[in-house]
Parts: sequence; structure tokens; C-alpha cells
Amino acid sequence: MDPEPAGAARPLAPVERLDAPRVPARPDRSWPYASWGWTQLIPVAAMPFGIALLAEIVVFGMVGWSGPAAALVVSVVQQVALGAGIWWWVKATTGSITSLGLWRKGWRIGDLAVGAGVGLGAMFLSAVIILLTMFVVEQITGQVPGPDNPLDTFEEAWLVPIAVIAVVFAPVCEEIAFRGFLFAGLRQTMRFRWAAVVSGALFGLVHADPIRFLGLSVTGILLAGLYERRRTLVAPIAAHFTVNLIAVLSLLATR
Repeated sequence: MDPEPAGAARPLAPVERLDAPRVPARPDRSWPYASWGWTQLIPVAAMPFGIALLAEIVVFGMVGWSGPAAALVVSVVQQVALGAGIWWWVKATTGSITSLGLWRKGWRIGDLAVGAGVGLGAMFLSAVIILLTMFVVEQITGQVPGPDNPLDTFEEAWLVPIAVIAVVFAPVCEEIAFRGFLFAGLRQTMRFRWAAVVSGALFGLVHADPIRFLGLSVTGILLAGLYERRRTLVAPIAAHFTVNLIAVLSLLATR
């Protein structure tokens, strides 16, 4: 057998191949990146929902404002409370947002590609679960249910800003809240499956649509698994963006 030329790369042995990391190197810190426990997790996680409830009381109740403009304002407040509120708390408490899985140059193009692929799969699986839910409800109640189309309440002029909030702002803000903060905080004391199920169920619950609850919960679990695997919040943000983009286009088509 001819000797290997000097400087030639030696093929990896089978064991080395198995041990080689399949995910790009991340910052040298333990997983999960979160450093908050239950005493901080519960009140901070509840904070955005308190702000959103207060906004609804002020806008719809005290001011008596109604219509698409009021709904748009409340939606913006909800997303800002979820994203910017938790961003601010983590930044103020830890001095950095890296514990949310966000840092400069902490992601690769592969994270976006994998995220988009998972988003497509999550959208398909969620649609199947929603159809099964509708079938079961129909068998029990004798009525054909269907998830509400939230765009039906908006006039044409309001569709673009609502779509921008759903496709651009919601993926970032909701991933900061549900994966970067909630799932990562639960992951401190729970095995992955339980942290993913709890955070996924809460993700489905806050959308306040019983027909879509199971489908959205499964989507939340998949996004938690994506965050656990890629260890950058950019990947689930890309997946969430893909899901919402397809959903908005579908809602516009059926409006």
C-alpha cells in the first residue's frame, strides 16, 4: 500500500464520525443558556400577558375604542410585551441577551434552512391535527366546526399591517417569550420532553382557539426541539416565520 502523501487529510474513523458535532459550534456555555429559576420564571412569564390584558381593558373598555385600528394597537402591544419586555428583563438581569439564544454571529445559513424546513413540516402536521380535531368535534356535537379566520374582521386597508405583524413581528417576539425564555427556563429543571410539552401547550393556549389548540401545541413542541438541537433562537424564528407566512397567505386566499 502506498504511503499517504505528506499533509493529506486522514479519513475519520467510524467512532470519530459519530462523535463529530453535527451542529455549528456555539458559545462556550452550558445548555440551556437560561439562568433563571422558578421564582423569576413565573412572574416574568406572566408579565406580558398582564400588560396585554391591561391594554385590552384600556383600549376596549375605558377608552371605548373599537374597530380594526383598536385591534391593531392591542396586537402591537401584545407582541411588544412578549418580545421587548422579556428582552429588556433578560438584558437588565444578565447583562446580555445571549441567554435567549441570540448573539452576534451566533447562527449560520444552515439554521435558517433547517428552520424553514421544520416550519413546513410543522405546518403540514398542524393542519392534519386540526382536521382530525374538527372531525372529532363534529362526531361529538353533530356540527361542523372550523377555526376562525382572524382576517375576516379587517377591511382591505388593514390587511397589510396585520400581515406584517403576524409574519415579521410575531415570530421574533413569540420565540423570545416561548422558546428563548419559557422553554429554556423550564429546561433548567425538566427533561426535554416535559419542558417542550409544557411550553408548547402554553403556546397553543394563548392563541385562544380551541380547534387549533392541539395543532399549535404540537408546533410549539417542534419549535422547542429545534431550539434544543440548533441552540440558536434564529432557527425557531425562521420556522415560525415560515409557518405564519403560509398561514397568512392561506387566510388571505380564503378570506
